[in-house]
Amino acid sequence: MELRILTRIVACFEVVLLSALLAPVQGTLPLVVPKDATARIGQTAQFDCQPNQVTEELKWFIYNNQPTDQKIFYTKNGNAPTFLPEVDTKKFGSNGTYSLVVKDLKVGDSATFSCSVSAVQEAFANLIVIDSLKATVTPISRLGVGSNVMIYCNLIYGAPSRSSVKKPLAEDHDPQLRLLIGQRDLNAPVYITQPGEKVAIVNITIQSEDLGHDLHCEMSSTASGVKTLIYSNVSLNLPSSILGVNTTKFDVMLNEVVLCSAAERPMPYVRWVPVRNTGTDSETDETPGYSLLTLDHVGKDIIWNCSARYDLTGPPFRNVTFTFNVIEGTEVSSTAAILQSLPGVTTCIVIWLLLSQFASRMSSSSCL
Repeated sequence: MELRILTRIVACFEVVLLSALLAPVQGTLPLVVPKDATARIGQTAQFDCQPNQVTEELKWFIYNNQPTDQKIFYTKNGNAPTFLPEVDTKKFGSNGTYSLVVKDLKVGDSATFSCSVSAVQEAFANLIVIDSLKATVTPISRLGVGSNVMIYCNLIYGAPSRSSVKKPLAEDHDPQLRLLIGQRDLNAPVYITQPGEKVAIVNITIQSEDLGHDLHCEMSSTASGVKTLIYSNVSLNLPSSILGVNTTKFDVMLNEVVLCSAAERPMPYVRWVPVRNTGTDSETDETPGYSLLTLDHVGKDIIWNCSARYDLTGPPFRNVTFTFNVIEGTEVSSTAAILQSLPGVTTCIVIWLLLSQFASRMSSSSCL
């Protein structure tokens, strides 16, 4: 009986003791905790932290993967931040409260910051600083539907170590890379070439849906629910098309280039065939998917047929007649027409560009 009473007394004492030990820790939890952040070089990052009571001491620390931890500044009993003598106050500051402000960010400022309350409870926040993002296409000339190109995007950034014992870097905070042409995700694999550098690289074939779109390299990083997007764009000089125009007669400028495209599967062979006032009896080269025609002489009612066929030895299954009035001028014509056709029949597109532009941007030759 006495042993049972003694056991109860000891159990009650343990509960009281445990509550007493936990009470100070619970009382020092910050009212406001700092949040993860992603920023670009030259920008400013602010980390907010506030103790529950103004009588509690708050200190800021930085963990930048060095052997020792560096104290930034501290506040005490609600006073304004007091900086240590060795702290660069042009770099680190405060907004007059308990917040830590880091100015003119550099890649080396990427770190884990700690807000410590009464030397008992710490709240951590990771900072990622993006240095540069650059997309590249090789080759950039003579592109068209069916062209094979190598596309890659290089990201330079600074980030805390993912294995940090203070606060591991969240997966969605770690910068992610995507390569897109328009809305088409190229599903490019991403490689870490060295700490602080990632490369997305893919070898693709230009498709008809890529017409009129540029290449986008997208970097995304989500910190504390806030998504940061940064883009690097490369113009592929692919011509665009305007849907719904079904006329086959156009006024164009001298030396403009006309493109006729077929988007059937399998891809047919396409060529331009002279009909009247063309100044030549020669047909254009017959190539898979599209054919180019240079309108290099002035005249009215210049008529060409765009012809498409599946077999080079067989007859064309589709002919579209176009009439051009070619005039001298320097303005760039931006008109493009897509000619509607019956279901199952090749769709033809006409797009013209100045020859001078086309010579330097042969990459614009492509088809839907």
